[in-house]
Amino acid sequence: MDRHTRSVSRVVRHLDTALETATRRFAEGAPASEAILAVNDVLENTIELPLPIFFSLSPQSMVSVLEITSSDDLVIAKVAEALLLQAHMLQAEGQVNEAGAKREQAAAVLEFIDPTRAN
Repeated sequence: MDRHTRSVSRVVRHLDTALETATRRFAEGAPASEAILAVNDVLENTIELPLPIFFSLSPQSMVSVLEITSSDDLVIAKVAEALLLQAHMLQAEGQVNEAGAKREQAAAVLEFIDPTRAN
């Protein structure tokens, strides 16, 4: 396994663990804002940009940042998964506008992934 593959595997494991932790916390009754914190720390390290800035970007600008910071489609797909989980949690708490924005961001990120591009 080369260095890039090990790095991608590590990032994906961290994101998977964060997503599982957030899902469990939310299912146990934690507010969305608290459950989302488990994901945000890992996301910030993954994208190498402060999350308030990243989340304030348009969906297309988010894609540009991801293109620069992570060329691996698996990592990008995990970022989209994190955004969709956040949207679900926000929707469940009645934060409809915020949830819609997260879904739009996730959709743009997923559209960026090209299944024919080799990583």
